[in-house]
Amino acid sequence: MIRYATVVVDGHTISYASEGAGEPLLLLHGVSADHQIWSALFPYLAGHFRVIAPDLPGAGRSPSDTIDRTPDARVRQVAGLIAALKIGPCRVVGCGTGASIALGLAARHPDRVRALVVLCGTPLHPLPATRAVRFARAIGRAPGLLAVLLALVPRGLLRRTLAGGFADPARRAALRDLPTRHTLAAAVRDGHGWRGIVAQLGSVRAPTLLVWGERDAWCPLEYAEQLRRLLPVVQLKTISDAGHFLPLERPLELAEIIRAFLPTR
Repeated sequence: MIRYATVVVDGHTISYASEGAGEPLLLLHGVSADHQIWSALFPYLAGHFRVIAPDLPGAGRSPSDTIDRTPDARVRQVAGLIAALKIGPCRVVGCGTGASIALGLAARHPDRVRALVVLCGTPLHPLPATRAVRFARAIGRAPGLLAVLLALVPRGLLRRTLAGGFADPARRAALRDLPTRHTLAAAVRDGHGWRGIVAQLGSVRAPTLLVWGERDAWCPLEYAEQLRRLLPVVQLKTISDAGHFLPLERPLELAEIIRAFLPTR
């Protein structure tokens, strides 16, 4: 049974879902999601781990318009969450931006990460490889202009853009909610902030598994190869006919990969 609770980290209330018992497994969502992206995996993982899926500040049940969303702050927030819940060192799985946060956590707080699974995300390329994102980055250099233009974008267009993250666009209905325009603007504006984490990737010592969808148009497989060359202890596993949102597209196969890489004994 999934349980919900909250914890206060740096003055912000973070909501999290948890299920199961045993060694903790922390699941970190990306900028276009909240904890619900992991829902289909809970039944397959909770029998082996104590699964913990937070809504990072500003997402889902952890709303905040004033939260610092920069990469450095996100890493601090997750490190603080692990300390507050007293679950470190723990196994960490991150998807998309959550994967980049997990890598930053492993580099800067090695005592809190036992092993790491990175799903279709890299701080080398923190934003989707789409024309729309390249355009947004270009105009994002003008203060205020990006937020104004995003406010004019129809929600239907945002949903179609997110659908491009699926190998099968018909599965876009699995995304229950759209990210807020404020969240998207912050992600574009703060994209350069990942450079510091990229510079520290060589210090990651936790065993790391990269899992990639072979048809990921947002974060192509070549990005995984680039990331693999920078990490000292790493493996790469690909999933055929899968796109960017692996927890939604291929939950059973993904859960089996995670369980095989993260034995409980």
